Amino acid sequence: MGLAPEAGRFFFYWFMLFWFHQFAVSLFRLMGAALRPLTLANAGSVFFSMGVMTFGEHKASINLL
Repeated sequence: MGLAPEAGRFFFYWFMLFWFHQFAVSLFRLMGAALRPLTLANAGSVFFSMGVMTFGEHKASINLL
C-alpha cells in the first residue's frame, strides 16, 4: 500500500478510514430505516450507488495527501 513514514500522514489515513467507515455504516442504517419495503430499498440503493459513482469521481480525483 505504501504508507508515508510521517506520523501525521499515517494517523490522518487511519482517521479518514474510520470516518468513511462510520459514514457507510450510518448510511446503511438510514436506508434500512427509511426504505423498509424491499422494493424501495433496492431502488433507493441503486439510485444512491449511481449517484456516488457519477458525482463521487470528482472528489476521488483530489489528492488529499
